[in-house]
Amino acid sequence: MKLYQRHHLRKWCPIYLIIGISCFFGLTKDPPAQAIIYLITICIFIIPFETKNKITYKICTALFFIILGFCIAFFRTYTSTYYSMESSYHGNTYGVVKSIKKYEKKYSITIFNNKRKYNIKLSTLSIPDNLEVGDFIVVKAFLNIPQGPSHPNDYDFQRFAYFNNIGAIGKTTGTIHIIKKQNKKFFIENIRLKLYNHILSINHDNQIGEIISAIIIGKKYAIPQNILETFQHAGISHILAISGLHFVIVYQIIFLLVSKTLSIFTTIALNINIIKISTAITVIFGLAYLLLSGISISAQRAFLMILYFGITKIIDRNYNSKYSLASVATLLLIYRPEYILLPSFQMSFTAVMVLCSIRFSKDDKFTSLPVTKHIFNNMYSSCVVTLSLIPFTIYNFNSCSLASIVSNLFVIPILTFAIMPLSVLLLVFIKTPLGIWINKILSLSITLIIKVATYSAKLPFANITLKSMPSFIVLLLFLGIVSLCLIDRKKYGIFLLLIGIGLYMCYSTPSILINKKNVMIKHNNNDLFLIKNKKRLSYMEKSWLKHNGSTKYENTHIPKHLHQYHKNYSYHNIFFVYSPNTYIDQCSQYDWILLMNKHASINCSKNIIDIDNDSYFIKYGKLSCSNRHRIWNNHNITHKYHA
Repeated sequence: MKLYQRHHLRKWCPIYLIIGISCFFGLTKDPPAQAIIYLITICIFIIPFETKNKITYKICTALFFIILGFCIAFFRTYTSTYYSMESSYHGNTYGVVKSIKKYEKKYSITIFNNKRKYNIKLSTLSIPDNLEVGDFIVVKAFLNIPQGPSHPNDYDFQRFAYFNNIGAIGKTTGTIHIIKKQNKKFFIENIRLKLYNHILSINHDNQIGEIISAIIIGKKYAIPQNILETFQHAGISHILAISGLHFVIVYQIIFLLVSKTLSIFTTIALNINIIKISTAITVIFGLAYLLLSGISISAQRAFLMILYFGITKIIDRNYNSKYSLASVATLLLIYRPEYILLPSFQMSFTAVMVLCSIRFSKDDKFTSLPVTKHIFNNMYSSCVVTLSLIPFTIYNFNSCSLASIVSNLFVIPILTFAIMPLSVLLLVFIKTPLGIWINKILSLSITLIIKVATYSAKLPFANITLKSMPSFIVLLLFLGIVSLCLIDRKKYGIFLLLIGIGLYMCYSTPSILINKKNVMIKHNNNDLFLIKNKKRLSYMEKSWLKHNGSTKYENTHIPKHLHQYHKNYSYHNIFFVYSPNTYIDQCSQYDWILLMNKHASINCSKNIIDIDNDSYFIKYGKLSCSNRHRIWNNHNITHKYHA
């Protein structure tokens, strides 16, 4: 293989795979098996044409890996083992505890039912004090099938449940009883739980203890909601997710300690390459930290890049951060193509790719001093990374924050020089009196970060709520960012970004969102109306508001015991039916007729929507179903068992 071919393949292989995998998951219907056979045949015929010239090679390589990504996603989807419930269930539920997550006001436990062969995710207000991962339990619970998306761009929980074999979700209605203690297989998770409980026990301020446990072992679910929102608005949520910054600092500390310790012994220093031995030992410690952190996607990416770096040092090769990132992304996408759907994968890899592509000026007179140079480089990198992650924050959270440019200027040095070194020392001395003093200093550093986040979150540009962004626009903007990072001719990347921004500005959200629990109608582009009056919004209704880029709404005041109701909105003339055997003279005078409960009926036959059947949305006068006809949305295709 020629040099330009090798460089092109190393950098662009994961990008082509991402395009192919995105195309598969973006389909509204499952592709037939014959289509996959045709695509594989095309791949076989493409291979001989990959060595002609540069243009032919690039086109054939792109087509080959895009098809390969599509096929990988197809085989991963159809070879996944998935079982699910047939209907709702209330009764005794048995299973082995696989995970325990503590939230601010509740617990979430995942159990595996060996008889039914699926995982069950339960929400409960309390758990036994001696409950550990691996225990066999029984609890009375109300279970449901995982729900699909409530609007076109909503997160698909059914798809997430499909790839994680979660066949039921629900909440407990009784006390959890431990039948048998059998936690030997889950000793790593139990070590994490013991560390978590010990960290909380030595911290009088509960929220400080939760943040410390998030930074050290990745348990962040019980952090108070107001702190999470403050960190999100300030743009520093990344410090709560164990990622490359944490691993690099831990790697440097351990490498320094190991190398200095080995250099004390003269015999070892004269006969063995201390750098290589220290690198190998540090990588082993990195693996231990990966297991201790919970093996999140960002942690996997960070460890694999450190492993790549360690191997290059041991075999005396030059390290290239872009090639390392591309290799790690390719491995993870082949292993789990569904990772592309998760925010942690999207934002982690994009941020690292942008950081690897940033070039700092060496001849700038303004940045000649070390202090000003550090401040300028920190602000510049924060600004570039923040802008590059905006498409993903809009897509996943319907908001973006520009305050990270300011907040990271203070947070990153505190995290680098205080929090992470103290965290490593706390892990070592956590059971000793010295650990208590280390924890006190660490708590002061965390308090300082909270103050910085609180101030940054109050800035006028800290939290900007925006309408939902379709996945194809996100992919287009991502390709524009990739082009700016990997191609010398920046005009192609700028062109793709301008097209993506233009399409997003022209994108219009549905005028009506329908679910059996409620109906939301958009009026005059800005006003949002909820038909069913509620004091508190459910998760679905909050998701609808975010989808439209709004936090404000109005309730349509409909009198109780009403048989029918008519409302003329700017987009549609809608007739609501609440009683059976409703009769109207002219059905054509209404754009849509909504049956608001299972007993409602009417004499008309066109444009009737039964809200109890499914989730719908109306856009440009066309009725569509929010649930896609994919294997994870259709429970008739999957294996079914009663709970």
